[in-house]
Amino acid sequence: MARPDLLQPLAAAILDLETWLSGAGVPHLFIGGVAVAFLAKPRTTSDVDGIVLVPDDGFSEFLRSAARHGFPPRHSDSTAFARSNRVFLLRHTRSGVDVDLSAGSLGFEQEIVRKARRVTAFGQSLPIPRAADLVILKAIAARPQDYADIAAVLDQNPRLDKKRVLRLVSLFAEILEAPELVESIETLFRRKGVRS
Repeated sequence: MARPDLLQPLAAAILDLETWLSGAGVPHLFIGGVAVAFLAKPRTTSDVDGIVLVPDDGFSEFLRSAARHGFPPRHSDSTAFARSNRVFLLRHTRSGVDVDLSAGSLGFEQEIVRKARRVTAFGQSLPIPRAADLVILKAIAARPQDYADIAAVLDQNPRLDKKRVLRLVSLFAEILEAPELVESIETLFRRKGVRS
């Protein structure tokens, strides 16, 4: 369970983001350190990460809406940057917290947003991914912090859907031509004693 004191510096950004996205009817979920705080051991994080489902032709309007709700872009040509990189780099005006929202377009991203679980923080219900889906996201990102987060998630969720994780990580590894992604997650599963 998340410790509110570790998420407290992000509380205003999280609550304002949830209020805006829910009110605007934008399908979304929180990922990154915020999700890890609920699915594993709490850890500090300095920003808020998420996935939003925004149509490609709606990027400009989404960014205008973001600015109206206190989340102006951090990039000068924000629409072109978002189209090129599929991420909205925003900053929460009230708190100064950076917010990175991936523009979900893959079937996997759409599915995990639809199947998000709800947790409560600061009196608000927030959508986060299921444990297996967070592990998949982290395995694809493959940074040292991601592997530490995966290990922590596995410690708290040893019965997650291992077959789903391996199937989807294998698919992404093939697309990215990065077989080491599969090797790394299999090694972590062995180390943590995760069974099918």
